[in-house]
Amino acid sequence: MKAIQKLKLTLVVILATSVFGASSMQAQTNTKKEADKRNDAKFENADDAELLVKAYNSGMAEVKLADKMKTRAVSAEVKALASKMSQEHSAMNAKIQEVASKKNISLPTQLTNDQVEDVADVTKESATEIDMEYLDQLSDSHKKSIELFEKGSKATDLDIRDIFISGLPKIRSHYDMVQNTRQKMKDQKESQRKSGMK
Repeated sequence: MKAIQKLKLTLVVILATSVFGASSMQAQTNTKKEADKRNDAKFENADDAELLVKAYNSGMAEVKLADKMKTRAVSAEVKALASKMSQEHSAMNAKIQEVASKKNISLPTQLTNDQVEDVADVTKESATEIDMEYLDQLSDSHKKSIELFEKGSKATDLDIRDIFISGLPKIRSHYDMVQNTRQKMKDQKESQRKSGMK
């Protein structure tokens, strides 16, 4: 009888842990959605606020990944690039926070699950692959950011529009830096491969 009671208690503990664990996971993954919902409730037209939330959320992911890569990257050039990404995306996010505060726009406080997975995917790579994986991730994210900032540069709110107009050249510059670094690393790898064949 005691064994059955012990088994029931164990099942209750497991069930409670999984329910509470899932709800805390939901809270983490929905801060962007929650910010969007709060903004939809506050504003008649929340399109500009939504663009700002997307830009801020993307910037948080860039900073998180860059901070990890400052120590995990193999090449000095990629470490320097990660440092620059961290610094400049942090500065852009500070400007976004300033405008959001002025406009009473809610911003997310955590990365989405997809962003957490992206960071984990890049940083789990082996030392031989991590730099190129990071550069590939940066290339993809900056392509999307260019599209977002181009759209945001047409926002109706002047302060929000200014964030996107002033940030767009910086995002384009980042994309160009990433492409140049990727090409340089590919060229170095090809050169090493050829010299190893001799």
